[in-house]
Amino acid sequence: MKRISLPETAHGIVKEYLQSGDAAIDATVGNGHDTAFLAETVGATGHVHGFDVQTQALRATRQRLQQQGLEAWVTLFEVSHAEMARHIPNPLHGGIKAVMFNLGYLPGADKCIITQTQTTLRAIAAACRLLAAPGVITVLAYPGHAGGDEETRCLAAWLERLDAAQFSVETLYSHHHQETAPRLFVLKKIARSAIMRPFFQQQIGAMSEFKNVTIVKQANVYFDGKVNSRTVLFADGSKKTLGFMQPGEYTFNTADPELMEILAGELDVQLPGCDWQTIKGGESFNVPGNAAFTMKVKTASDYCCSFLK
Repeated sequence: MKRISLPETAHGIVKEYLQSGDAAIDATVGNGHDTAFLAETVGATGHVHGFDVQTQALRATRQRLQQQGLEAWVTLFEVSHAEMARHIPNPLHGGIKAVMFNLGYLPGADKCIITQTQTTLRAIAAACRLLAAPGVITVLAYPGHAGGDEETRCLAAWLERLDAAQFSVETLYSHHHQETAPRLFVLKKIARSAIMRPFFQQQIGAMSEFKNVTIVKQANVYFDGKVNSRTVLFADGSKKTLGFMQPGEYTFNTADPELMEILAGELDVQLPGCDWQTIKGGESFNVPGNAAFTMKVKTASDYCCSFLK
């Protein structure tokens, strides 16, 4: 089987949506290859917004754009792509025609500096809200490097929960399907919604109550009663726990992957290989299976934990 270049495939897909005069986003500018491609495609009457947290990446990208005479058509931001919505002009919200992600580490730089699962998911959720209909998001993921497997797995699970009436999702492989093989996720927005819930609020509004379920009477009690929950069983065999945590620091171990929704309160969470992140009521985070994670609960917190298999 002929090996397919996933970056070239992504460019070909984006060209089907992006035209001269359009607005686009490069969410991970890296060495500037995608940024330059987007700038060439939108031309002088369009504009590209690029994001990266590494000064080295922005310097390389800026140099590439200058060499190709494209710098005037691009605005670069040295901030996390998770914050892109704050930096895109309001008139373009819902008007971005294409967003490109190339996850992992910066080629030729420190391989320990990689995209992180939670910020990646926040960035893609923001991109979904900014995207026009029709519009496209391409995400090139690399599960073969340290941290990339968790990021790819969580991303795939998140994409499965997108509203099929608004988005179509396709996964492409360069050669054949292996767990460590790079893959290209393609999200096509086919309809505009009045409200697009971000990832950290996605499940909460949609499932404010459960019907036709079984509640296990006995409570799950942890840490001398500071964390309590009750198990909710669904007809399809899935389960959730509804619980309450008092202020304190708690470390949990998982078997299956989990989605933790914080319904009220505030806490800091540290996931495997990630920095501490603050989560407030109305937000959520994913935990990989067979892992340990720690929460520092700042205020009494109400939560719902979904077990993902």
